[in-house]
Amino acid sequence: MSEKEALLQKLKALAERGVGGEKETAARLLKKLMAKYGVSEQDLDDQRQELREFRWSKPYEDKLLHQVCYMVLGKHDTYHYRGSRKKVALVRCTQAQRIEIEAAFDFYRHYLEEALAKCYQAFITAEGIFPDAGKTRDENAREVTEEEYMMAAVLGKHERHAAITDGSEKGANT
Repeated sequence: MSEKEALLQKLKALAERGVGGEKETAARLLKKLMAKYGVSEQDLDDQRQELREFRWSKPYEDKLLHQVCYMVLGKHDTYHYRGSRKKVALVRCTQAQRIEIEAAFDFYRHYLEEALAKCYQAFITAEGIFPDAGKTRDENAREVTEEEYMMAAVLGKHERHAAITDGSEKGANT
């Protein structure tokens, strides 16, 4: 049983046997989580493992979902099938584990999006992909933050002209 499953079970036990305000608070929180994920009390008690669907939409979210499943389940098998726009992974887990995976995936997906935006800006800064000084500058352009400069320094610059002269497919580090 994972830490989150144990936490859900403790929350349920606290809602059943707690004292005063803690009992009411635990019951409210448990009810809220159960409604959010469409889970009944019977589902929480159920330790059957079934193939459950998890969806993602962006290419990098597939890897994040796999990592979150690894965090919750340890070693596991994931079966993927790709339909139309939404991608689906099938993972064998309990209902409580499904809740934990969905909650963690939703949490980390948001912060991954922010981190990728920062990395993109750092990449643009590191590579110097800006117009020459003589060309018109975008009036809506913003200043690069100190954090982006530090990330850019870590990334390093790739020299486009060096790649052209040596015939390599990728740029050469300078």
